[in-house]
Amino acid sequence: MPARTGRLEKRIHIEVPLQLLMLRNPGDIEKTVTQNVSSHGVRVLTRRPLPPQEPLVAETAGGEIRMQARVVYCQGLPDGRFVAGLQFQEGYVDFQEGHVNWSGTPKGSAD
Repeated sequence: MPARTGRLEKRIHIEVPLQLLMLRNPGDIEKTVTQNVSSHGVRVLTRRPLPPQEPLVAETAGGEIRMQARVVYCQGLPDGRFVAGLQFQEGYVDFQEGHVNWSGTPKGSAD
């Protein structure tokens, strides 16, 4: 059997505004946007490097949905910004024809 290469699940290119809440530094929030989305994570554009394994919360821009996540990778871009892959620790994203349905923890719910 040949070795499997590439991604295990489909990604779609879609820009969704998010806020990243840094758990190790309460109050530290970065507004960002996704570059692509899969059912278990996102790739986001950031202004700073994010350490691999860093725990954080990805929150929809309006604050309706919060998803626990961890940084899988972070790469520098030529313009000084960074792209980071985030893996959701709970919940998932359902996407169809460019519409994203977040299935995380609604704000105000018991964690």
